[in-house]
Amino acid sequence: MTTSFISFPEGVVQVRPLRLALLANTEAWFALEKPPGLTATRDALRSDAKGTTLLDALRREAALGKGQFSARGISEVHAVSFPDPEVAGIFLCAKSEAAKMSMKNAMGACEFTFFHRFLTFSRENRGEFLCELPLAHPAKSARMLVSNTTGKRTATRFRIFKCLRGYALWEAESAYNRRHQIRLHAAESGIPVLGDRFYAGSNPLYLSQLKPKYRAKGPEKPLYEHPALYMTKMRLPDPASGEQVEIEAPTPPKAQALIARIERYG
Repeated sequence: MTTSFISFPEGVVQVRPLRLALLANTEAWFALEKPPGLTATRDALRSDAKGTTLLDALRREAALGKGQFSARGISEVHAVSFPDPEVAGIFLCAKSEAAKMSMKNAMGACEFTFFHRFLTFSRENRGEFLCELPLAHPAKSARMLVSNTTGKRTATRFRIFKCLRGYALWEAESAYNRRHQIRLHAAESGIPVLGDRFYAGSNPLYLSQLKPKYRAKGPEKPLYEHPALYMTKMRLPDPASGEQVEIEAPTPPKAQALIARIERYG
């Protein structure tokens, strides 16, 4: 099956040219594969972000009627999901204000389901459990905090997906994807995301920490320089038909390589 892409030349979104897989495209909405390290929107936690966001670039190119947008029926772009900049995932956008409101209402009614996977250093297996700590965003803070007074109701279901050598691959399921929700809930539940310096104080993993007698030629780079967390799929009701649809995102190649290295040398 041929994969469709949305492309940007160098300097538009980032220094290098950018090509994003178009995971789904309907009359009312579309979904893009967002790599880690790319800021999708200028949302509340990054209101002071500088430079061009992915949403900025999409709107500009769509307004100019560029061929790759007009061919896919994209003349307007409205963000529905707000993925973490550091996390690979799915950027869901509506093609009209009406479609956006319909999808946001469905999300608020818990008719969406988000699935993530993440790595943690662990030798335990607690099976499946639910974390329902309420999360708040203090003014002028880049961090989310657990707060029983001002926090918004938030729930994440965790389950072991795969046990590795000294590590574990967990799956997280939620009906809403608040900023940093998975990372903060995982840290508070004792299964911190590998490489999440922000909430877990966890450094990225290097091959020299896994492979005996490994010596890097020059400065060693981490196997995965972002928090080892990525979205795998999103389930939602289509605003036109009302039927449940599922969008899947591939595992980032570097995350696949990280897991392979752990399985081999962990």
